[in-house]
Amino acid sequence: MVIGGDMVLVNAPQKRVLTPDVVRDIDNAIDPVSDQLQDDQGINAKTVYNVDELLDSAQTAEREQQAILEVSSVEQSYQEALLDYVEAKQEQVDRVEDKLETLIEKQQSRIQQIQSAKPGVLVLPGTRRAWQDQLAQQHSRLQVMQARLEAVREIRDGMGLHSPKIEELAERKLRRNEQELTSDFDSVLEAQRRHNIVTRKSFKQSDSLGVAPKLTLNISHGSK
Repeated sequence: MVIGGDMVLVNAPQKRVLTPDVVRDIDNAIDPVSDQLQDDQGINAKTVYNVDELLDSAQTAEREQQAILEVSSVEQSYQEALLDYVEAKQEQVDRVEDKLETLIEKQQSRIQQIQSAKPGVLVLPGTRRAWQDQLAQQHSRLQVMQARLEAVREIRDGMGLHSPKIEELAERKLRRNEQELTSDFDSVLEAQRRHNIVTRKSFKQSDSLGVAPKLTLNISHGSK
């Protein structure tokens, strides 16, 4: 090389000989970078898969939600019908209770009349036995009436497994008489159950990915 008219000698860069040791050093430097790139690609692929699955779940939940909203009138019709049956059953129980109370009062009066007609000491044994049989018979009838009255009051005031007994009886009659409405209502409940499963799954996945799902739906329903 010539600098300022003078000749200057510059040492040329030496070529690195690829000895086995040099090749090993290069491989050791490249392997961690390659492994990191593969790990990053795997994480990205997994993330894309989870997001796609979450979107599919969200779309499924939206379809379920739309289906429930379209048949929400079924739930309203069922609840209104159930209320009518409960009121009718309550009126029936009240009528039976009043009737039994009246019959019990009359029976007690009848027993008092029989007791007041107790045979004297000088009557024949057959007459006394007939009186005793009649009195026992009337007492037995009174016990039956009282047991029925207690059963009616238990229906009016008692609790079943999930709701008052009077409501359980009313809904049992509703399902027996209104089978088509009942079938439609059960379908609504099943759709809600499936929707809730998808919603819980989506929330669980979104928590792990930091994504907020748009899944909100809740309908009320009566006891089954």
